Amino acid sequence: MEDFNIDSKGVNDPFSFDTGDVNEKKDKKYFVLIIYDISDNKRRYQMVKALLSFGFRVQKSAFEAMLKPAKYKKLIEKIKD
Repeated sequence: MEDFNIDSKGVNDPFSFDTGDVNEKKDKKYFVLIIYDISDNKRRYQMVKALLSFGFRVQKSAFEAMLKPAKYKKLIEKIKD
């Protein structure tokens, strides 16, 4: 396991990555935790439906997933919609 370092770009550790670098790290998978607080029932249902296609529900408003960078990028795009 790599140690984390602090360089001119900030903290560099094996558990985080810059979303701008997604295309450079195709072979790695990242643990992603998604937690939300949405009061509107329709929007909350849409979020749950989207997140179930990417990961596992661990609590009512929390999901976790192991995603490759390309899939992570798709998740972000889907959540923004």
